Amino acid sequence: MPRTPPRPAPDASPAAPRRPALRVVALIAVAGLVGTGLWSATRTKDGGAAAPRAGTAEPPRTGTKAPDWDPEGQAAPQPGPSPGPVAPLPPPPAIDDGGTPVADGTTVALDVAWRKSERDKHHYELVETEFHRDMATSAVLMARHTQRFTVEVLEADAEKAKLRFTIDSFRYQTYRADGFPLDFDTLAPDARMLDFADFAALLAPRRAIVGVPLELTVAQGGGVLGAQGLGEWRTRWADAIDRVTPGKGRDAQDLPRAGTFAATWTEILFPKIGTDAVVAGKGRDFRFDQPVPGKWRIAWKGRLDVARLDPDALRVDVVATPVAEEAESVVPDPSVVKVHAAGDGDAMRGKFRYSRKTGGIAEAQLDVRGQVWVSRPAGAGPSKPDAPGYAPAFWEIERHLILRRVSSE
Repeated sequence: MPRTPPRPAPDASPAAPRRPALRVVALIAVAGLVGTGLWSATRTKDGGAAAPRAGTAEPPRTGTKAPDWDPEGQAAPQPGPSPGPVAPLPPPPAIDDGGTPVADGTTVALDVAWRKSERDKHHYELVETEFHRDMATSAVLMARHTQRFTVEVLEADAEKAKLRFTIDSFRYQTYRADGFPLDFDTLAPDARMLDFADFAALLAPRRAIVGVPLELTVAQGGGVLGAQGLGEWRTRWADAIDRVTPGKGRDAQDLPRAGTFAATWTEILFPKIGTDAVVAGKGRDFRFDQPVPGKWRIAWKGRLDVARLDPDALRVDVVATPVAEEAESVVPDPSVVKVHAAGDGDAMRGKFRYSRKTGGIAEAQLDVRGQVWVSRPAGAGPSKPDAPGYAPAFWEIERHLILRRVSSE
């Protein structure tokens, strides 16, 4: 994807996709299951027709047949003239698989704690590449979100650490519905990208929180316990939305919230692997809870084990499969009736390497594949939970995350 694609001629390209396309994605975007991006309603990732994989469960169906319009009850977006096939965004290079394998039966202490040292300010880059396919329409979202951020250790003890977390810059890449590439990097902003209203609306709140620090409290065994300063993020996020779409900011479903923030960064930066020793080859249970709109969550359940051990590094691997569970609402949406998730036993595969010299995570790779159904009344939205009918939305999800510690000081 070019960094600064040429602007299409006014009569050669249709308008940016209508807002309903983004609202479809927003059903589960805030949960991290579908990232924010512009919608392509005309092509699949591999160019072929979309169909459920053999052996997967059919979507649960209750009541009326799913209509041919989105959950907000508006007309489906019409694709523009096809410019030809769009090549998918390739995943970034995987992390190095080197290191000394751990013999089965070896008891390994999980030396993963964040700690104060002479080099306790760490600079990271996180690259998330994602493909999401609507199994009913074959519409595909392809996007890549690169975030560059800093984690500074302020305090640390055996149980928890206080960290200053700052997003320094980001880059977002996706496609319009007609296949035209969109690419914006805060380090080298292309103002022409802001001419596309939907893309500008996606970028605005994310630009508003760049450089605004949070003070995090994290458990040494993984998990975000608290995020001081999230209120400032939420205010800036809402104000930025209001400048683009007046009156929509305070009710935006993707506002930064304690639960969604904790889940987003627990998944890749602070995975819950614990601090108790692990017997290699035997491992132990692993779980990661991912909130979704309504009173639901996706629980990823599986196993973790020690894979590599060297004087300066420790690597822990995880495998997990998804299951939907009822839970306390983190993302309010009373219109969501039911959520269902399915995937193989290794639908989530993760590799987390920790520095035994400076502490904390040094690099990680997470690959996720699975299916999610979100069932809600036809024509309903967060503000219209009682609309008649029933419309399950069926998505196949694929995400690839690569986290690297670029430097420490």
